Amino acid sequence: MERDLDILKRVTDFLIQHGYPEESIMLEWKVSSKYRVDMAVIDNISKRPVALFEFKRQRRKESENIAIEQLKKYAEILGDDTIPLYLVFGADNTEGFEIYFLTEDNGKEVLKLIPTIPQFRNLKNSFLSKAVSKNEKDKKKFFNWFRFICWFLASIIFLLLYFDFKGCISITTERLGIIAIIIGLVIVPFARKLKILGLEFERLIDDKEKKYEH
Repeated sequence: MERDLDILKRVTDFLIQHGYPEESIMLEWKVSSKYRVDMAVIDNISKRPVALFEFKRQRRKESENIAIEQLKKYAEILGDDTIPLYLVFGADNTEGFEIYFLTEDNGKEVLKLIPTIPQFRNLKNSFLSKAVSKNEKDKKKFFNWFRFICWFLASIIFLLLYFDFKGCISITTERLGIIAIIIGLVIVPFARKLKILGLEFERLIDDKEKKYEH
């Protein structure tokens, strides 16, 4: 692996000196069962990364391209294309390293040397802001689907009642009960709890919902 442990230690000390909590800095952080990133800065509440770092001893075009692809792969696996990605190279300066930020310029990926590291508080606030924004978008999309399904079911029920009124079909009490149960089963994925004809349905809450419901 083309990395220098001394550079890792230098960057770790540098981050701590600039206000990063030591417990938020994770080396060889597990992105998935197959991949590990050289360093991740973690939000200790959500346990999600707020920044990813890859390290290379020397800046060469080949190793640079490999590192960029690695960082993009990690972000893709995490499902977050907004997470800040940094590439660190060894350098003959006071710190012993240079930190570059991976960004886009006119549609092209470029590395920009950053003179100062962003404050941990700013990275965390940015992460929380994006998480809240994504949650709001998901909730809006969820509500739109729920509204569509409600209108769709209402239309079907209206048609059934119309044909029943015309005498084309006969809706018995038993059939009404079956219709109510079917509607309940359709709506259950959208509702926490639903009680129909004495039967109570409750949807399990996944970890993502628990994280954002407070």
